[in-house]
Amino acid sequence: MKKVSIFLITTLIVISCGLGKKKQANAENEKDVLRGIYTVIDDAGFVELPYKTYYGQKGAIFIESNLKTLYGIGWIYGVLPDTSLFYGILFDNGVSETPFLTTFDKRGNLIISDMLGEENSWEKGMVGEIILCEEYTIVNKDLTLHYYFNSKHLYEGNSGEYDVLICENFEKRGKINTAGKIIFEEKMKIVDDCENNVD
Repeated sequence: MKKVSIFLITTLIVISCGLGKKKQANAENEKDVLRGIYTVIDDAGFVELPYKTYYGQKGAIFIESNLKTLYGIGWIYGVLPDTSLFYGILFDNGVSETPFLTTFDKRGNLIISDMLGEENSWEKGMVGEIILCEEYTIVNKDLTLHYYFNSKHLYEGNSGEYDVLICENFEKRGKINTAGKIIFEEKMKIVDDCENNVD
């Protein structure tokens, strides 16, 4: 009985020491992330809302911080003005041509990292010839979102030539909610045919 008691006490001590180290590591990670966020705020600054992000956007600046190592955030457009609930960083991940938004809570915990658009322009360009392509998202002062996409693309038809004209024109509304997450409603088609598609 004495051996069982000693074993249980030893096990509890080992577990509690491990939990203490894990809490300490989490606190250090949170501090590292917050330092990275403050570096981005200092170097890139806040964006002015409304802010328009678009496919192929230029103008991001490279900021060396631990956010690059931890989350791939290096090319920064700016930071959303303080919401008092979360930090929002607009950035280019270096692969996609559509700006991303990454949000962290005020303790430095990652909430989301997601595109502010759909990258339709990139997808259409991979399978056909682009005639017209406009794609953007506007982040408004109240953090509502307006996504817009308008395109005309030629696709390869049965003849083997790029002679099939396809047009798409739609928009979506959404928001960045108080939890720092991006929520979009369903797409709303504006037109279905090429004759009414804006040139």
